[in-house]
Amino acid sequence: MTPIFEMVIGTLTYVIIIMITVIGNLLVVFSVFSYRPLNKVQNYFLVSLAVSDLTVALIVMPLHVIKFLSS
Repeated sequence: MTPIFEMVIGTLTYVIIIMITVIGNLLVVFSVFSYRPLNKVQNYFLVSLAVSDLTVALIVMPLHVIKFLSS
């Protein structure tokens, strides 16, 4: 395999993982705040976890993709 092919496949894989992570965690946050029966104190811990995971997906993972592309 050529290095360019590996870079394209690797980058697409990272981007897909980032997109799935962002969409999934946004769905968790929106569902807890919009669906009344889920609006309980216990579910705010899930929202906190989803927000921290969302932060990792938006800040740390793109930096990893940049590092992957520069190597």
